Amino acid sequence: MSQETLRDQIRATVAAIAPLDPAEAQAQASVIAWIDSGAPLFRDHGPMPPRHLAVYFAILDDARRTVLQVDHIKAKAWVLPGGHVDSEPPAQAVVREAAEELTVRAGFHPAFDARPLFVTESITRGPGQHTDVTLWFVLHGSQDMPLDCDGTEFRGLRWVSIDHRENWIAACHAPTEVDRFITKMALHLPHPAAV
Repeated sequence: MSQETLRDQIRATVAAIAPLDPAEAQAQASVIAWIDSGAPLFRDHGPMPPRHLAVYFAILDDARRTVLQVDHIKAKAWVLPGGHVDSEPPAQAVVREAAEELTVRAGFHPAFDARPLFVTESITRGPGQHTDVTLWFVLHGSQDMPLDCDGTEFRGLRWVSIDHRENWIAACHAPTEVDRFITKMALHLPHPAAV
């Protein structure tokens, strides 16, 4: 796939996201303008661009209404699994990162398919300061599935309830964004009483 075709595909993917709130609508417009500017989208060729694509993915256990988090060594916080996009469609980056980080074969959740549910922009401060443009996906999984996390990146794993975020959200990296993502994801799922 040519870089131009890939850029067009990513733009269409971002444009297709239905924003949850004005903050996401603003992020979406900013990301589309960035894509349209012709700026580098990826960090895998030459020097790291000041803004680049990343993905997060929630592995959702429907029956238990839980998602998987990883205790990220570098971030010193609990995060959803994910990583940077390397000149590839973002959904392909999710599949690659799931295999590399957790040794699982990614299966996209049928309620969301291989489309991102959420888009954010966040600044990572300090040496090498940059902006991550992150597309958030939902995978289908189970707390019973075998997982093997990359010990060089993570201290551990945990499953957390999407209905009781007050018990874990404060320990997360970017808790406001995680909370908004979980809120948006829950809108597309059956009500807990119906499960």
